[in-house]
Amino acid sequence: MYETWQGNVFDTVGDCLMDMAKLGVTSEEKIELFSLPMYFPQFSEVRGVIEHNGSFTIELMETISHPLDDTPLTQRLYHFHVSSFSHNNRRKTFWRWCSQ
Repeated sequence: MYETWQGNVFDTVGDCLMDMAKLGVTSEEKIELFSLPMYFPQFSEVRGVIEHNGSFTIELMETISHPLDDTPLTQRLYHFHVSSFSHNNRRKTFWRWCSQ
């Protein structure tokens, strides 16, 4: 997922959680239960998979843009995304659950 900044953020959070499991703060089993299947493919990857499959043809592909798509992954933006995951009531519930 490192090809997109969104994937980079999720991969980093996942790596941190697995490090916590290795340190004994929680278990890998609990981290895996929390796992959410997310994937942010590149446009070329989607095209390649469809063409490789051979069961479909591509007649039209359009990119639907989001205002943040062209935003560079700065330290401030990265911090914002990671802190939004680790703050508020979800933080307390998640960390309490992990440490039990």
